[in-house]
Amino acid sequence: MEGIHTEIFSNKNIIIENCKGIVDYQENYIKLKIKKGFLVLSGTEFIISSFEDEKIMIKGNIISIEFCV
Repeated sequence: MEGIHTEIFSNKNIIIENCKGIVDYQENYIKLKIKKGFLVLSGTEFIISSFEDEKIMIKGNIISIEFCV
């Protein structure tokens, strides 16, 4: 699969497939490595509920999603 696949459920949950790793993880900021750059989530109360086989599930209050290439 080329690129990443994301599923967003309201502003409370996000699933990201083809995530290569976690660069920075804080309660209000998560920076993920993706194939062509980074994906940055801003919000509050972030919890990584699972991360396996390049699929990450994040819960919290998502305010913004930014793709950085």
